[in-house]
Amino acid sequence: MVNAAALLRHEIDAGVFAGVELSRRDLDELARQGVRSIVDLREEGEPGQTLSPNVAAAWAHACALEYRRVTVSLEHLHA
Repeated sequence: MVNAAALLRHEIDAGVFAGVELSRRDLDELARQGVRSIVDLREEGEPGQTLSPNVAAAWAHACALEYRRVTVSLEHLHA
């Protein structure tokens, strides 16, 4: 069993965490540990991205997690 804290490494605020790209097994485990929502900030096709945000969304929904995608592009943050 993977602890949610190992995946969600940075607590931003009470109950709000940031973490790594998640696998299907990670999503299953997070759902079992009480996580209810995932917000994906990745942009489609980012370097090193191994999982399409669309696949991640399907997996999250299969685990009864709410999934939202809010694309953040580093290129636009520096403008």
